[in-house]
Amino acid sequence: MVGSSSDPRNEVCRDPPFESASCASFQPLFSLFQLFQRLVSPTDAEIDGGGADMENRRKEFARLLVWHLERGTNPRGKPDLPVEKRGPWSDRQFAEAIIGTGTDGGSTIRRSVSHWRKGRSLPEKNLPTIQRIFFGMPPDPAYDRLRQDFQDAYLRARDEGKGRGVYHDMDTRLQFGLPIPTLGDLNKVYDFDLDAYGAVGSIGRDLFKEWWLAYPEGFLCAYDGAEPVAVTGLFPVTGQWAGAFVRREVSEHDLRTPVIAASAGHCWYFSGISSSTSLQGLHSVLPCIIGFTLLRWLENDYDLPKDQRLQVVAEAASPEGKHLLHKYFGFQLASPAISEDQAARYRKQITMREIESVVLKTPFLMRCRELARRLGK
Repeated sequence: MVGSSSDPRNEVCRDPPFESASCASFQPLFSLFQLFQRLVSPTDAEIDGGGADMENRRKEFARLLVWHLERGTNPRGKPDLPVEKRGPWSDRQFAEAIIGTGTDGGSTIRRSVSHWRKGRSLPEKNLPTIQRIFFGMPPDPAYDRLRQDFQDAYLRARDEGKGRGVYHDMDTRLQFGLPIPTLGDLNKVYDFDLDAYGAVGSIGRDLFKEWWLAYPEGFLCAYDGAEPVAVTGLFPVTGQWAGAFVRREVSEHDLRTPVIAASAGHCWYFSGISSSTSLQGLHSVLPCIIGFTLLRWLENDYDLPKDQRLQVVAEAASPEGKHLLHKYFGFQLASPAISEDQAARYRKQITMREIESVVLKTPFLMRCRELARRLGK
């Protein structure tokens, strides 16, 4: 093991001892502001100089990135100004802003900005950082449409490059595996999650937001148009926290930013699945929700070797949850509930290679026709 064992970033998620132990009036103003956003958002003519021919999706994203760089988009500006007060971003300034957030790879970032502008590559690992630089974190509501357009363009470019369209099930018209783009959507997701689990079984709104800020791709949603209708939660944790969780020394209420930030990506906490009451028949789209969550997990930012052993810990709040964890995904009971107000806690050891196999070979997941199409099944 490299580094000091006291540094949680250097912890390998080993198999800890899992002993059994004894979570209306402002409508006109808002509409007017939306109109302003539409007036200052980039049109095709602004971005590509008026060319009418459709280019590939990567070029589309590059043109939008260039539009924001030349506009100087930043959280201290004003969305209704043609050019932000700070002036345009040069490649060097923008690279330094990314590096200034603590991102590794200074010289690589400087080269990458030029490649992103020209559509030669996509900022897969740096997208959340770029969004923070342009739109703030938490994002300023004034930038909601600009941020959504930027993320949608990135997803289209990424999905085209991997031979798939946006995760979409034709029967339900839902899009799957999408991060929550705005604080407004986060609040919608929290509300239906609260309805699903109740006040006793849910974390507070502030902690929900803290998890999202610490790891934006931890919550992945199914969207029906512009509305989030279902969510999964999967967050990186340290080996120390995972062991303490199954020993009941901590609960999800104790999962805070320092633990998420210190994770090396070897241990994860699966916080659950919930859906809006507007989504009828959750069971019919559950394979899509879980399947695309696993695909996004395989694309996480930790660059782990295929044979790196991971550990996932979870808590089953219902009989259905127990069935799903144990029967479909092979989780092992680590700490049974010893009272009615407790939930059983589970763990699973798995490698990235085995996760790929689960996605490819699990009949339950192959019920999702879009997932099957994505995987060429």
